[in-house]
Amino acid sequence: MSTYRPEPLCVFVHQDADGPDAAATTERDLHLNLQKADLTSAHAVVPIEEIESWWFLFPAATESYRESWQNVLKRNAHNWDAVSNPKEELKRLTGQRSVRKAYEEADSPRIAIRIADAIVSVSRQVGTSPSFDRFADAVSACCDKATED
Repeated sequence: MSTYRPEPLCVFVHQDADGPDAAATTERDLHLNLQKADLTSAHAVVPIEEIESWWFLFPAATESYRESWQNVLKRNAHNWDAVSNPKEELKRLTGQRSVRKAYEEADSPRIAIRIADAIVSVSRQVGTSPSFDRFADAVSACCDKATED
């Protein structure tokens, strides 16, 4: 039986760090601002430097977006949070075969869906990303809370 919930269980608020942030200062500041605004169910989601760094964690899912992107992304144990300007790197790599079909920001929502599908099908990430791990932990905590209620 379904229970009506007038308030969302979790809210995820995204903000790119827009630069190196090994200490997760941007995430901490966003979290504090959410708490000050009394958004207790809100979770700060802060990719380092940009969300495109997370797309490198799942190269097969990202490459599946366009045929010309096949086998252009690295598949090594790299810390993707350390990539400087990941959006430009993704554009460069995906544009190797066709500049007109290179990655654009508008591609992100559909790539995110492919990555979510890959995660659900237990596709392992390639490399590491502490900022993605914090996001995954926040999602797990939200799901745990939802099953307790």
